[in-house]
Amino acid sequence: MCGAARKPAPVLAYDGRMIKVAGVIRPVEKKDIRAEGNNYEDAREALQAKIPEGWAPQQILVER
Repeated sequence: MCGAARKPAPVLAYDGRMIKVAGVIRPVEKKDIRAEGNNYEDAREALQAKIPEGWAPQQILVER
């Protein structure tokens, strides 16, 4: 099997029943946003206001 992932064997409970699990996932997505202000603090505040709920800033860069 070249590069193919092997499916793990099912995990059984002590009484032989299958165990069910659940997880929470989030997408790995990148989105660029831009904002302007009269100074760095104003521009950063404007940028923060544009960040959608559930997203977190990864970088804040000053464009020249």
